[in-house]
Amino acid sequence: MVDVDSGQQRLILAHPKYPIDAVVFSPDGQWLAFHYAPAPLTPRAIYLVPVRDGQAAGETEWIAIMDRPGNQSRPWWSPDGNVIYFLSSAGGRMEVWAQRLQPATKRPLGEPFRIYSPTGERYSIRAGSWFGTGISPRFLVFPMTEMTGNIWIAE
Repeated sequence: MVDVDSGQQRLILAHPKYPIDAVVFSPDGQWLAFHYAPAPLTPRAIYLVPVRDGQAAGETEWIAIMDRPGNQSRPWWSPDGNVIYFLSSAGGRMEVWAQRLQPATKRPLGEPFRIYSPTGERYSIRAGSWFGTGISPRFLVFPMTEMTGNIWIAE
């Protein structure tokens, strides 16, 4: 976290061995969502952690959001903070999934569910894109690639 006035930086979440990526605050600033691989060569998973006095709680309080096979990445919050959206390859290709959350504890409420899956082989969702994900009251925003091509014959 960076204080805009002083420029001072403060670490609020880290793991001693493995990188934590795509960290986003909940709308109320009381929670963090992120993706993380708990060991080398394991798939990334989505976790939530409470923030108290500007510091993320320890690893024992991390809440795993999706335990299905595949990589989970790029979490983002609903405007009310009661749903977490993320990209997942659990269905065999990258798709948009969501998990409803208990409002007070942010524990999963029911099962995670698929929101959107690209149709056809021409389209794919890009988890590694610099263009991020987002949400508005009516729309989800996420990066998608359309593959096109031509066949050329040279004489």
